[in-house]
Amino acid sequence: MVSSAAYLILTILGFGLLILIHEAGHFFMAKRARIRAHHFAIGFGPILASYRPGVGCTLGSTEAATMAKIRTALAHRDLPAHVNEIPRDMLARAGVGETQYELRILPLGGFVGMAGQDDTNPGARSEDEGSFNAASLGARMWVISGGVIANLILGVVLFGVAFMHGVEFEAPTIGPLMPGSPAAKAGLQAGDTIVSIDGAPIETFTDCRIATALGGDGSPMSVVVHRPTDDGGLETVTLTVTPMDSGNGIRHIGIRPSTSLLIDPRTIRAGQRDALVSAFPGLTNALAENANILLSQANGRSVETWAMLDQAFEASAGKPVRIVAQVNEAVIDSPVIPLPPFAMTDIASGPDVIPTPEYTVAGLTPLTMIGDVQPNSAAAGKLEAGDIVVQLQGRAGPMRQEFREAVQSARGKPVACVVERGGKRREVILTVPRSGIVGVHLQLATDDNRIARPAAFWSPLDGGARPAEPTPAAGAGVQPLSRIATIDGVAVDPAQAWSTLTVRAHDASMNQPSDASSMTITVGIEGPDDEDGVRQVSLVLEGWALAAEQSATWGNPFPIDLFLPNQVVLSSDGDPIGAVAMGFRQTGAILTNVFLTLRALFRGDVGVNQLSGPVGIVHAGTIAAERSVWYLLFFLALISVNLAFLNALPIPIADGGHMVYLLWEATTGKVPSPRFQNVAALVGLTFFVGLFLLTFYNDVLRLIS
Repeated sequence: MVSSAAYLILTILGFGLLILIHEAGHFFMAKRARIRAHHFAIGFGPILASYRPGVGCTLGSTEAATMAKIRTALAHRDLPAHVNEIPRDMLARAGVGETQYELRILPLGGFVGMAGQDDTNPGARSEDEGSFNAASLGARMWVISGGVIANLILGVVLFGVAFMHGVEFEAPTIGPLMPGSPAAKAGLQAGDTIVSIDGAPIETFTDCRIATALGGDGSPMSVVVHRPTDDGGLETVTLTVTPMDSGNGIRHIGIRPSTSLLIDPRTIRAGQRDALVSAFPGLTNALAENANILLSQANGRSVETWAMLDQAFEASAGKPVRIVAQVNEAVIDSPVIPLPPFAMTDIASGPDVIPTPEYTVAGLTPLTMIGDVQPNSAAAGKLEAGDIVVQLQGRAGPMRQEFREAVQSARGKPVACVVERGGKRREVILTVPRSGIVGVHLQLATDDNRIARPAAFWSPLDGGARPAEPTPAAGAGVQPLSRIATIDGVAVDPAQAWSTLTVRAHDASMNQPSDASSMTITVGIEGPDDEDGVRQVSLVLEGWALAAEQSATWGNPFPIDLFLPNQVVLSSDGDPIGAVAMGFRQTGAILTNVFLTLRALFRGDVGVNQLSGPVGIVHAGTIAAERSVWYLLFFLALISVNLAFLNALPIPIADGGHMVYLLWEATTGKVPSPRFQNVAALVGLTFFVGLFLLTFYNDVLRLIS
């Protein structure tokens, strides 16, 4: 098995190739224009090693060895102090090349050092033979364009090679929909395959994300899908969807990609392993051996996607679902118990507060439990999977929504949290990163009969079409950390309290007469201090709250994140011409999306916290390399095209900035003043340094959280 370090090295070498090709484009054009190139450098800073034709390789610069050879070959004639000042004909007679090829210590780019051009002193000019300034205006434009052209050509070539063999992507097939999301309200369904968005063809789920995130200004979008029919065919459906803001500057329509039912144990987290073993104990050995697991049947029927598996649990009526899994050649089957049928509604702390979806029964919800902790996150080493949160910032029994809100509002500050672990309470201080992400997955503590702080207000999942109303639980005076003791006068097992309550509420709602407008559940509540005994609380559900209970379903205990997404292969089927054509199309699409991204940044539609820099790109490249060498080539092609676009921007010290100077010279007949060029170069350098620091900061935050 190839190690992660090997993938990292392979990725870094790939990025080195992009830089090499970019600079080779400038170098080739300079040679064509008879411009003398003193340096061809990969990286910046001190020279690690160099090579010069006629002299060979050496650590550091070849300057001393080159001058020594020239003095010997030319019989110690009077020579300039530096090799760059020696005329071309003398270098030729000495058998020495005019260009030194260099590897420098900071691998963050490269450059071609041409005679008469000095980026550190833009006002410096030389009219000597072979200098950049002595070349014609057209020749200089070709030289400046060479890097961008080379990267575009490389992008097309790499795309073509990748598509010759085929590259796997997430299929544009819809999996679960977020309740109340724009997609759900528009009528999109799980299993729909998106064909186009606003007329633009969609081939992968990434295309869907980009189109909805960057397309337009949040106005309605036309979405065309292929929908399976009952007779096994497909029908074409056109719907109108209005994207919503996710809160981080990225718009979405509330869909997730369709998943397979294949589990790769190497890609799941420790908390997910625990949840999987808890639901399906027979998979313990497979997980220990890191063997791939494929869920293939549910109650004797074949299942292929998470949505189909979810439907089996919804239809279970609370009875165990017999799941069949294939592990290598072995077949393992076991009954799996569904999750309790909580109703999902929008809850809020006030009538005018933006609500968020949560599972409740009349406003009651279990305590928050830590389901998983991401390695190297702010919570790592402090919180553990299975911890029950009993207090947060001095407030008892926070719901999941309150936990998220407290963390988000404490960016860069500590949060005091009290959890129960193994029956004992302990205080934990979490220092929240500025990203607002502490690296935990929150679940409901359904095996504990205690109640979180009851929801104050709730509303149906209809996007705020109706105002929030007080919940029955909020008006009943139920205190957080109270316990469920009885339901409709019957004592319940503490470990089964929530399951019993949700089943009672669901069954009662389904058995209501057709003309019934409300129903009442009586819950015996024992206060948190056990002083007042059991108090009977009547929870009255009516209207949409009753309808929410009727729509509650038994839950799927297998989180969708366990499974690998369904894939679609983009391939030219071995046709080289078709592969190149696909490469051109992909290059055009990427250039368009980069433009849309920059436009969205300037308009504020996309936050700067979404930008990635060198660290993030290398990390993503390493993941691409782990998938396949063809996906790595595709990824490098994508970066090459992005590099071409960014270099073409009219920013001082970038290729586009130099092109602006040449266009000014072509229009006015004058070169921009040295003072202007110096100030512009300082501005451009400040911009790139600031951008590097910002993206580096974003990258580090993502990696540690």
